[in-house]
Amino acid sequence: QVSGFSAFWPRSGHSLTFLQFTPEGLTQLLMWGGASADNSDQVVAEVITQSAAQREGIDGRFEMVQWVGDQPPPFTAFHEMIPLKDLRFLLVGGARYGSNALKAPAADEAWLISYDPGSQKVLAQQKPGLGLGRIFHSAFSSDQNRVTVAGGWGGGDALLSDTVMFFDCASSGNWETCVAEPWTAATNDASNFTSRGGHSTHLLSSGSALMVGGDSSLSQLQDGGINSLFMEIYTPSNVDLP
Repeated sequence: QVSGFSAFWPRSGHSLTFLQFTPEGLTQLLMWGGASADNSDQVVAEVITQSAAQREGIDGRFEMVQWVGDQPPPFTAFHEMIPLKDLRFLLVGGARYGSNALKAPAADEAWLISYDPGSQKVLAQQKPGLGLGRIFHSAFSSDQNRVTVAGGWGGGDALLSDTVMFFDCASSGNWETCVAEPWTAATNDASNFTSRGGHSTHLLSSGSALMVGGDSSLSQLQDGGINSLFMEIYTPSNVDLP
């Protein structure tokens, strides 16, 4: 009964990110990526609009986005999608899907996503410099300009390099002149960061982040040898403290 539901296909490892409120005050969400046992009819991105009368049995709707350019960005699962200013998002990491299997995470898998609500079109621009590919990482921003990417697995084990990376495309607010290489390695931060993936990160009002759990190896999860890795507060060095 959901309008456009035929365009939606079951998926896992996708992201669901707040997009905007419509003029009527309805919530719109951006659904992106994911993996499925049947990859033949993949839909990279959809916009979900909340129903105005759910109690009356009227459901929301799914709408496929249109792309600016010839090709959409690669289809990924287990990525992070971070909302930025002006209906822009940073798509970070993830594993591409093909031949009914997830591939190894690709290096420099980072895209600046721009959404135009008038035309409902999406522009995706790759932003190289992230370094090693990763899944089960965390990414967060306290000002919707600068993004911190921390941890993750490059395959079955946690990353040992490029563990903490900073993204800063347009702190001045001028997205049109985004620098060609917006990534920098947070070397000092990484020296104090214990390699892990599968952790949970919760942004605090101060700009710091509470990191909970995670592990350094997939084999430890499979063997039941979870370390119950720690809980700690991490303050990125690019955050302006009060």
